[in-house]
Amino acid sequence: MTEKMMNSREYLPKPNRVEGRYWYDDEGVQYSESWTRLIKSNPELINYKVIEGCEEIGDYAFYNADSLESITLPTGLKKIGMLSFSGCHSLKKIDIPDSVIEIAEEAFMDLSELEEVRLSSSLKTISNNCFADCPRLKTINLPDSIISIGNNAFSDCSSLSEIRLSNSLKTLEGEAFFGCISLEEIILPNSLETITGNPFIACQSLSSIISHTHRFEFKDGLLISSEGEVISCLNDSEKIELDQSIISIGRGGFSHSQRLKEIIIPDSVQRIGDWAFQYCSSLEEIRLPSNLKKIEDEVFADCSSLESISLPETVESIGSWAFSDCSSLRSIKLSKSLALIDEWAFSGCSQLSELSFPSALRKIGEGAFQYAINIKTIRFEDGIEEIGDWAFSYLMNLTEVSLPETITSIGSYAFSDTLKLKSIYIPNSLKIIGVEAFPEDIIMKVADSHPMLVSEDSKPYLEFKYHRAFAHRFENIEIIQ
Repeated sequence: MTEKMMNSREYLPKPNRVEGRYWYDDEGVQYSESWTRLIKSNPELINYKVIEGCEEIGDYAFYNADSLESITLPTGLKKIGMLSFSGCHSLKKIDIPDSVIEIAEEAFMDLSELEEVRLSSSLKTISNNCFADCPRLKTINLPDSIISIGNNAFSDCSSLSEIRLSNSLKTLEGEAFFGCISLEEIILPNSLETITGNPFIACQSLSSIISHTHRFEFKDGLLISSEGEVISCLNDSEKIELDQSIISIGRGGFSHSQRLKEIIIPDSVQRIGDWAFQYCSSLEEIRLPSNLKKIEDEVFADCSSLESISLPETVESIGSWAFSDCSSLRSIKLSKSLALIDEWAFSGCSQLSELSFPSALRKIGEGAFQYAINIKTIRFEDGIEEIGDWAFSYLMNLTEVSLPETITSIGSYAFSDTLKLKSIYIPNSLKIIGVEAFPEDIIMKVADSHPMLVSEDSKPYLEFKYHRAFAHRFENIEIIQ
C-alpha cells in the first residue's frame, strides 16, 4: 500500500459496529467495507451527511425514507443507484456533486416535496423515470454534459413550468415530459438528433416548441421530423388533415388530443405507431391510409367516442389492446387480409355488436373480445386455427358460435361466463380445449367420427388435452350421425 493510500485511510471513520462485511456508522447506516458503498439507510433519519470516501449510493438505499428532510452527498461520489431516494416524501432539495457520472433509473421518483435540484456537470444521461412524480419541482437546468433524456424522466412533474435542455442533447426519449401540465414552452437544441415516441403527451399548457435544429420542425401545432414522422400534436383543433409529406405517425403522436374529433390520414402514411391516438376521447371519425399493414398496439385504446371504423384491405394484423375500451364502438369492418387479432384488442368494447371474420384470419389472441357484451353471434370462415384464453369471455348475450373445420385449439376460459350459450358444434379438427373454456352446462354437439370421442361403460364422452400431460373430459354431449 502506498503512503498516499495509507494517509487517506487514516481519515476514514471507524465503524460503530461491524457485521460480517458490513460496516455501520454512528447513525446506523450500513456501508460496505472501507465505506465505499452506502447500502442501506436508517429509516428514522431526518438529516444525514454521507461519509466522505463513499463512491456509490446503492439501489434502494434510502427507498421510502419518509422522514429524511436533507441529504449531503460527498465530493467523490460517482454513482446513485436505482430507486435509491424514491419515496423520500420529506426531501425538498438535492445537490448532486460534479463527480457523479451515473444516476440509475427511478433514483428520485415520487418525491412529493422536492422543489430544487442541482445536477452534476459530469452527468451524461437522465435515466428512465429519474424524476417522475415530483409534483412540486418547478424548474430545472440540465448541464451541457447531458446527451440523453430517458423515458418518463420527468413524467407527471405537474408544476414543472420551465426546463432548459442541454446544448449537447442528442436523444430525447418518448414520454420524457408526460403529464407536465404546467410546461408552456420547450426549446430543442441544435445538437438534438433523435426523438423516440412523443415526449410531450398530456402537456396541456404546452403551446410552443422552438426548434433550433433542421431535424425537427414545429408547424401548425405538429412536431414533425425531417423524415416526415409526426412526433407530437399540440394542435387543439377538432379536425386535422395531414398532408402528403407525412409518411408515419410516431408512438403516441396524437395521444391525449382530447378535442380531436376527426382526422384524415393520407395514403402516404405507411405506419401508425403504438398508442398513436390513445385517450383521444372526442375522436369520432378517422380515415386510415389505404396501404396500412398493421394496426399497432393500443393505437385507438380508450377512444370512447369512436363508433365505427373501416380497416383498409391491406391490414394483416391488429395489435394488442388496439381498440380496448372503445366503449362507443358499434361496428368495425375487418380487412380481407386480416390474419391475427392480438390479445385484448377489442376488450371492453361493450357496444360492439356486428362482427364478420375474414377467411384469412388464423388466430384470435387472449382476451381479444372480453366484455364485448353486445355480441350475440360469432361465425368464423374456414381458416381460423386458434382461439386464445379468455378470448370471448363474459359475452353475456352470446347465443350462437359457429366453429369451422379448421379450428385446432381453444384456450382456457375462452367462452367462460357466456351464460346464454347453450350448445356448440365441436368440429373434428379441434384437438385442444383449455380449462373451463365453455360454460359448465353447455351441450357439445359432435360427429360420431370425432377423434376425441371415446366411450366408457357404453357412455360416450369427449376427452381433450389442455396440457401435454393432462386431459379432461366432457360428458354433456350430443352425437350427430
